[in-house]
Amino acid sequence: MTRDEIMKIYRTHVEAELAHDSARAASTYLPDGTYRHMPTGLFFRGRDQVKLQYAASYVNFPDQTFEIEGEVIEGDTLVHWATLHATANGPFLGLPPTGKRIALPFVARIEFRDGAMAGETLWYDMLSLCEQAGYSPEAVRAASAAARERFAA
Repeated sequence: MTRDEIMKIYRTHVEAELAHDSARAASTYLPDGTYRHMPTGLFFRGRDQVKLQYAASYVNFPDQTFEIEGEVIEGDTLVHWATLHATANGPFLGLPPTGKRIALPFVARIEFRDGAMAGETLWYDMLSLCEQAGYSPEAVRAASAAARERFAA
């Protein structure tokens, strides 16, 4: 894919995320596209699961937005780094809302293929999220394990 093709899909995807439109965000993926959330170990395959992941994120942090600070493209891969700004006003992995504000730096790697996003992998520091949002790391670890079991079934 060309850089221009990648950027067109990427911009459409980012616009959908910022609009909290999980269906449109998922539509930028291949039908078998994947989303890997490294801090929790959660893995989503296919547009329906990817859509579910985005929708859950908008429930967890209903006012979320992010500022992309930089991006680089190499071949069919785009990497961007940004800061997520949000309030923990929804349940996170089933944990109760805390109402605390977060400003969480993250990095995402997006692979492109056949005119769409083939997969996205997200990294951030879970301890920073826990400290800012008021969750114990142990509770998040347990909630992440329970969520992985639900999605593995």
